[in-house]
Amino acid sequence: MVLIDRIVAVIVSAVIILMGFTVQQRAQQTSVGSVMLYAGKKQTLELADMIEGDLGNVGFNITPDQTAITEHTVQEDGLLDSFVFWGIGRDSVGSVASQVEVRYDLVAADTARLGQEVVPLYELQRFERTGGGSWIPLGGSPPTISRFYVDLLGENNSTVDKEDARRIRVWLENLVLPESQMGEMMKNFRRLRWSITISPSNLRDYQGG
Repeated sequence: MVLIDRIVAVIVSAVIILMGFTVQQRAQQTSVGSVMLYAGKKQTLELADMIEGDLGNVGFNITPDQTAITEHTVQEDGLLDSFVFWGIGRDSVGSVASQVEVRYDLVAADTARLGQEVVPLYELQRFERTGGGSWIPLGGSPPTISRFYVDLLGENNSTVDKEDARRIRVWLENLVLPESQMGEMMKNFRRLRWSITISPSNLRDYQGG
């Protein structure tokens, strides 16, 4: 009986230790997941703030014979390829705003396996140039964008060519991914989505609005 009691005590102790380890592991995963989600939301909001600032100034300081948006191309699946427009430089200080060309490129970066789904990931690259000079990288996103669309809209919100654009609609999805791609951690991913439709005043003032 003594031997049996000892064996039972050992088994019970092992079960308690295992349960404690499991609880601790889950608590750590929950904590990591919360930190990841906060960081992902912060990244998404910073990207949204950059885009909203850029789009609100599309056509800045152009003349009536210029086109505010000089290039807008999409990929086969409708995702943005390249978007070029006249805007304000990010280094402009106070009321001293400088006119620059701004370019957005959506570039394939990686893939993420979410269960049975393989999701392509992209990086939004942002460039500026002045006076027809070289493009200088300035701003952008981490390589965690899964979808990014830029639609040019007319007065009735139908899609139009860049010369007839009066509004710009952006829709993006940013994935919050764990640094580790192993085991249970992959269940902690999140899809953060953001969209906006902006009517830049210069599209209406100088493109026949």
